[in-house]
Amino acid sequence: MNTAKNFSAAHSELEHDLRCQIYRKQLLPGEKLFSELHYARKYHISRTTVRKAMDALVAENLIFKVRCAGTFVAESKNVSRKYPHSGDIRSRQILFLSFFTAFPEKTLYMQGTFEPIFNGLSRVLNQCRCNVLFSHVNSSWEAPACLLNDDVAGIVFHGQVQTEFWNKYMAHLPCVAINHDNLQIGCSMVGLDNQKRSFCAVKHLYELGHRKIGFAAVLTPESLSEVRYWGYQRAIRHFGLEEYVILLPQDKFGSELRAERTAEDLVPYLQRLKANDRPTALIIPNDFDFYNEALKLMDIKVPEDLSVVGGSNLLPGNENAETYMCDRLEDICSESARLIVEMIGQGDGWEHKKILLTPKLIRGFSTAPLEI
Repeated sequence: MNTAKNFSAAHSELEHDLRCQIYRKQLLPGEKLFSELHYARKYHISRTTVRKAMDALVAENLIFKVRCAGTFVAESKNVSRKYPHSGDIRSRQILFLSFFTAFPEKTLYMQGTFEPIFNGLSRVLNQCRCNVLFSHVNSSWEAPACLLNDDVAGIVFHGQVQTEFWNKYMAHLPCVAINHDNLQIGCSMVGLDNQKRSFCAVKHLYELGHRKIGFAAVLTPESLSEVRYWGYQRAIRHFGLEEYVILLPQDKFGSELRAERTAEDLVPYLQRLKANDRPTALIIPNDFDFYNEALKLMDIKVPEDLSVVGGSNLLPGNENAETYMCDRLEDICSESARLIVEMIGQGDGWEHKKILLTPKLIRGFSTAPLEI
């Protein structure tokens, strides 16, 4: 995992990390922070520099100080904009809004999801002195308070949006969707070229000599997996191959239930990998370790018996990573932040744009040339 960040001041790294921990709910309201001396030693900075980071978070109402008692995390309801509202882009507040149609709230705050989103947005918006808020909309379609109070200047959002919700809370604001193309509402979108993602995965396996290449996914309408499936079909036709599709049922493996699935649950749906006319390679959505555990239960070894291409939002942090398509979520969020800043600067006359980033193939141990 690559978590490298560039900081313009000595206190910026500490400020960034504490803000991230508060947004991810690793630090809870009322929780006491460590002492200035602790952070000074950990980050190799002076206590005065620690104090600057703390003062910045106090100004955002993320933390508060109690004399002779220490520094504590503030209640989320007390979080307010960092800068006074004005017509200047440098004083605006941006909302990142995720919807249950993409993933549940707990997934938003998982490291592999939240970290690239937070880092990508912060990379751009911090330079514009924009504060970033995070919120999630569940299946009740209840709007967060900042939208009810019309307290944001723009929205970067993830997931398919109900038309009624869009018209009531979002249509009057500059909005940029990430990855999901909301065709029925019409707005700017920045995402990964998901058809090319699958095409590149098939191409990599084809070049290794594989001619029976499988594709495993939950296929639901207007989902990323559906678009990736189109890319898989396109690649299969291009290389003159036969489809080997493994469908995972929505009720077992849909985003709302993702955390509850087990490797044993997955095994029955991978039985085609044991058939005589079985694929020699498989493209999976993500979570290589989970699929690999299921394959081990089936006595299928990677890559000796089956080459596997996975997917992840993060860049590898070691040389022993599997082969996967990097979904470049951090880059997508940075590009979305740049676009939302541009739209706010245009006033009411913003133009809708669609920007697709090219996926990256990360070569690792889980794919190998086919031995005939």
